[in-house]
Amino acid sequence: MEKFSSQEKNTSLSEVSSETTTLLKHSLNDIEAFVPPVIIEKMTEKTLHVTQPDENLHNLVVNFATRQILEEIENPEVLRIRISGKDAIKVISAVKDLPQIRKRFNIVIRVDASLYLDIKGIEEEITTQLGFSFNEWVLRKQRMAVDLVIRLDDHLLSWELFCLHAGQIVHSGFQHRATDVVEKCYGHLVAVVLMARALKMVFNADIWEHASYILSLPHGSHMKDKVLCSALAFIMERLGSAAECVKYCAFYMRRERMNKVDLILEWIKRALIITLDEGEKIVQDLVGAFLLESSQDGKFVRMRDEIHEVLVNSRFLLLGGKGLTKAPKGLAWEEASEIHLINNRLSELPNSPNCPQLSALFLQKNPFLRVLPPTFFLHMPMLQIVDLSHTKIRSLPQSLYGLAQLQRLFLRGCKLFMELPPEVGRLSNLKVLNLEGTEIIRLHVEVGRLTNLTCLKMAFYGDNDKRTGINQYSNSIIPQGVMSNLVHLKEVIIDVNPDDKRWNANVKEIVEEVCSLDQLEALQLYLPEVVLFNDLIERSSINLSGMRFSFTVGSHLKSIISRLPLEAATKFEEQERCLKYLNGKGVPTKIKECDEIQTITDAADDDAGDIVFESLEYLDIHYMKNLRSIWKGPLGWGSLSHLKGLVLCICPQLTTIFTFNQALNLRNLEVLVVEDCPEIESIVVTHNPNGSEPMLWRRYLFPKLKRISLHYMPKLVSIMVYAFRRF
Repeated sequence: MEKFSSQEKNTSLSEVSSETTTLLKHSLNDIEAFVPPVIIEKMTEKTLHVTQPDENLHNLVVNFATRQILEEIENPEVLRIRISGKDAIKVISAVKDLPQIRKRFNIVIRVDASLYLDIKGIEEEITTQLGFSFNEWVLRKQRMAVDLVIRLDDHLLSWELFCLHAGQIVHSGFQHRATDVVEKCYGHLVAVVLMARALKMVFNADIWEHASYILSLPHGSHMKDKVLCSALAFIMERLGSAAECVKYCAFYMRRERMNKVDLILEWIKRALIITLDEGEKIVQDLVGAFLLESSQDGKFVRMRDEIHEVLVNSRFLLLGGKGLTKAPKGLAWEEASEIHLINNRLSELPNSPNCPQLSALFLQKNPFLRVLPPTFFLHMPMLQIVDLSHTKIRSLPQSLYGLAQLQRLFLRGCKLFMELPPEVGRLSNLKVLNLEGTEIIRLHVEVGRLTNLTCLKMAFYGDNDKRTGINQYSNSIIPQGVMSNLVHLKEVIIDVNPDDKRWNANVKEIVEEVCSLDQLEALQLYLPEVVLFNDLIERSSINLSGMRFSFTVGSHLKSIISRLPLEAATKFEEQERCLKYLNGKGVPTKIKECDEIQTITDAADDDAGDIVFESLEYLDIHYMKNLRSIWKGPLGWGSLSHLKGLVLCICPQLTTIFTFNQALNLRNLEVLVVEDCPEIESIVVTHNPNGSEPMLWRRYLFPKLKRISLHYMPKLVSIMVYAFRRF
């Protein structure tokens, strides 16, 4: 595998169309239908260029490229791959040691071309890693033609397209959620546009999370376009009554085009709508949602071929959010491949519906659903996905454990669900088991038989000491050997009641078993003692640098947790790598007791060139009674350069936030919140009382600041002493 970062030659449109077709699985004509001409023009240049994507977007590109590599290496004709672009080294690092790569390539080397002055230096490094002499390399390199070129910048097309159609919502605190949605569209441009328009003015984080969830589901449909299938399932679920109008278009509207008025009259004739005005608005909404296309100044409309094909060939029963109190009748169950009954008021379900083709059943957010009939799942032989999240069920019927094809079981937020019985071990094909937000007492040993699990999320948060019959259980929340037996796990979340003595007694053994899982990509744990965290870091085989993780370390006192503002806690937990120390007790010397900290960064005069916290984006400081300053002494240029948000709350001794020179580094600061800091007189302090800082520099202070919130600061005189009066 090679990595080239030098500029490549301009390519023709035909060359771009070929590579884009391979990348995005669509013809050039199809792409031109919804990709703006300005983007097509960019694609005819050396590479597609977008404006300075942040780290999350770079990670998105790396993931796309990695996925493309893993797909292409199955092709026996692809032996040499060139990767070009800013993050090529990250891609190579990500795939270099993957089992699929090692199996496909006899030799995998990494060479960063940007480190060498000429081709000869690159060739010498390659020969060294291959074990050749330079003369041997000269003879062999004639056969080293590249079979595939991957340009990382081209993978940003999906992101730019999403931003174009979603608008400012992407830049309003939802960028990380938007990135997740784009990633789950897997480069499918129609799906990207559909999701962008569906989420354009949505400021509800739960809806964004649900969108990602729906896109991540493996549909039982045999259609090729499963990503588009997922996107349409999400959109149709949110259309309400207009969904029936869309179905009519899919099944009855002429494929070439149809007069808009004739279409509306057909809707009225079939009692789908009542008035022409209502129909006019629905047409406008469907065109805006990209479900219909208009032509001749809106006189005619048609449905895109890809969308038509998915809607016609899928048998979805979409009844989410309709306030239903009764489940649909038997025939509807018999014909459906997917049933969406999300967010209704169902309290009862049919005793034993006949569902020979049903692959996915979504019943989440039915708050009155308490019991499922014992034989409910008896005639659902193809069922792969069951979601009962946020219902009031206390147990699962025995018929569920006979679902031989079941792969995903979701019970998130089922606060009355207390026990997972031993029969769960019969679900041999289960890959995802989500028990977050439940009240289960312990995990049964039979869970260890679910050896195909890749994702296991658990919550043991009940008040166990007060439960009757607790003595019938062992002293361990998770029996010995269960975790170590689930060798395919990629994601593990274990949420516990910090007062549960059983966790404290067995956490060491559980952590050891978790650390033996060599395929882990994401891990969340509560570790009551710092020594456990140190052991995890120093003695386990887990590679945290390549993982998403969330660790809470230390005594988990509720009084301390409750003092952290919800906004700050949420922002903290959204990070891909999250480490939270509580209480300060037992924390290593490099992190002192919070009550004794007087400054966060203390730089001596001779350390003026050092760069600190250059990647830090959010800093929240709360309840530090002896804190005098955040940064003391000179900071190197580039320090804190990525800081977007700073929150200071209840720091009674804090006197200084920024000096003038420190403030110049904060060119990306967007939000500044200061509350209950009574000793602060100025936000920015200049060391020159005559205000002699050059006027040229003052214009560069906080150029991206969007919000500043100041509360209970009785001594505050100005934003900047002497030299700065812009606010």
